[in-house]
Order: sequence, then C-alpha cells, then structure tokens
Amino acid sequence: QLKPWNHALSELAHDIDKARVNFCNMWDEAWQEALSALGAVHCHMEYQRGWDKKNEYASLEACLDANYARDCARQFTHYGAHHADLVITHDKRKAQAYLSRGQQKMLLFALKFAQAQLSNKHCMYLIDDMAAELDTYYLEKLVHYIESLPGQCFITKRPEPLAAFAQFQDYQLLTLEDGNFVN
Repeated sequence: QLKPWNHALSELAHDIDKARVNFCNMWDEAWQEALSALGAVHCHMEYQRGWDKKNEYASLEACLDANYARDCARQFTHYGAHHADLVITHDKRKAQAYLSRGQQKMLLFALKFAQAQLSNKHCMYLIDDMAAELDTYYLEKLVHYIESLPGQCFITKRPEPLAAFAQFQDYQLLTLEDGNFVN
C-alpha cells in the first residue's frame, strides 16, 4: 500500500536534494571565508543526501523498493531527504571526534556567521558564555569578527573581566544579579 508513493517521494526528495546541494555549495564558500577570518582550522563540509551512501542503488525509489520489507517491519522509512546530514571533517577525520571543543565551537560560529551572510539580512546573534572553551587567541579573533558584523549581538559572559571583550567599540553592558538587571 505504500509502494505507489515511492515514486512521488523519490521525485520530491531529489528536488530537495538538488536545492540542498546548491545551498551547501554557497554555504561552504561563505563558511571557508569565515573560518579563515576567525583563524579556525581548515575543514571540509560534506553534504550527505540521506540515502544510498554506498552508491548501491540507481535512485531513491530503487533504494526504497529494496528496503520495503524492513521499513514496513520497523514502521518508518530509513532512507530519504529526512535522513540527510552535514558532516564536517578535518584531515579526513570527523571534526566532532578529532577537534577540541574550542575548535568545534569556532567551526560552529563560522557556520552560523556564513549562514547569516547568505540571508543578506542584519541578524541578531545570541551567544551564551562566549568565552567558554576558547583560548585568548580565538576569543580575540571572534570578538574582532563580531565587531565587523551588521546587526546586533547579545553575549553572556562570566563576571570575571576578560581583556578580549574590551575590544568592543559600541556596546552596552547589562549586569544580571538575582534575576534583575543592575547598572
């Protein structure tokens, strides 16, 4: 009873996949620029479409047909656009397993900044405990980069003074004590 839907699902998934590939190509270019500006390690972005990672099938429809019994037994589809993923690697190793938490954090900042750049809008950034996991070098690079961004940025930080935050030119400091703002 589900097999007739495989063709339609396959066509729509290919349309989604094509749009994602185009977006990821633009995103990767902007991301590489952000990584460079932030002084972060060079990494590779790989979009995985969500089916046929081993190139065993000619199409998603063939993949769905071949795995129909398993999908019915488990009551959900194991392949399709909903299983797409973005894998970040450094020296052919997954960044998540290989890089430090601070390096991973810089990669994520770069991904978000690149995504915002592609939107062509002034964004509002909400950054919690920005200094956590970052050494002075990366923190200073990040503060400098944030200063150059259009839009607004709200940053939480620990009470101890950090020299890197002194780089901000145009800012307002709000202090929260016992749930109330004090200045």
